[in-house]
Amino acid sequence: MVDDEPAIRGVLCEFLSECGLHPLAAEDAAHAIAIIEQGAGVDLVFSDVRMPGAMDGCGLARWILEHKPELPVILATGDLGKANAAAGLTGIETFAKPYDFDAAVRKIRATIACRKSHAI
Repeated sequence: MVDDEPAIRGVLCEFLSECGLHPLAAEDAAHAIAIIEQGAGVDLVFSDVRMPGAMDGCGLARWILEHKPELPVILATGDLGKANAAAGLTGIETFAKPYDFDAAVRKIRATIACRKSHAI
């Protein structure tokens, strides 16, 4: 779960945990990349599009496509223009903000299940 807003990141991670998932939290793209490169068991990256720093969510998605193409990415945004730009990234899914937490969990589970079924 990548989001620069601590409250959003914390609440969503807590909700994901309550739903039986095991989220790792990152405050920006650089932190997310560090977690991935350390070999953490990451099944999916759920990231906000707008984040401060050298790399936003779309940049993170491009990095993942280049370095870990098997890792699914869901980009969350409330900005239709950013959603359209993210949709142009092959294999990247988008999710509308504000979050419907139950819908987010369904999307995450479905995406992970789809990835696992393709890996078999």
